[in-house]
Amino acid sequence: MSTVRKAVAGLAFALVALVCLILIWGSRLASSPEPVFTVESDLEIEAPIESVWRALANFERYPEWNPYAIRVEGRAAVGETITLTIVQEDWEKPLTVRPEIVTFEINRELGWRGRLLFSGLHETHHFFQLEERGPNRTRLHHAEEFRGLLPGWIHGPEARRHIKNAFRAMNEALKRRAERVDQDIADRGWSRLRNPRS
Repeated sequence: MSTVRKAVAGLAFALVALVCLILIWGSRLASSPEPVFTVESDLEIEAPIESVWRALANFERYPEWNPYAIRVEGRAAVGETITLTIVQEDWEKPLTVRPEIVTFEINRELGWRGRLLFSGLHETHHFFQLEERGPNRTRLHHAEEFRGLLPGWIHGPEARRHIKNAFRAMNEALKRRAERVDQDIADRGWSRLRNPRS
């Protein structure tokens, strides 16, 4: 074997070994109980928890009110893969991903997990948790956990700020949606009391 061929073979072996190490490292990061980082945003909503959940779990109506997750196709059930289209202020065009629903607890929590290409590269757990704070008050906890090799490199402080801004925009829109729907229901109930025949 010529010197050149030996050099090429050695380089190829080193490259394969490096890729293997990166994959192992990424897999460990992805399986770690602690994420690389988490983006969170909380909000108090003046509406019953049922009203908030109805708006959050009804994917078909997202285009009517949601400025972040502008379209969701698929069934809201654990184990289902959905087609999710999201937008952010720092993106030139929407991004479409296909995460899997991992949590669907009525009036409590909705969550999905997604990954880029292969396990360990870029994995996310996006979830919404609801907590009843009274008959007409609900606390929303909206968060996304990032794991794998890429998140720490490609999502710096500015990128994380844009993600949080997108979450806040969705939270505020969900608040308006749930409070309006709840008020509409209350108005219809009052109308029926005043006009039983309507």
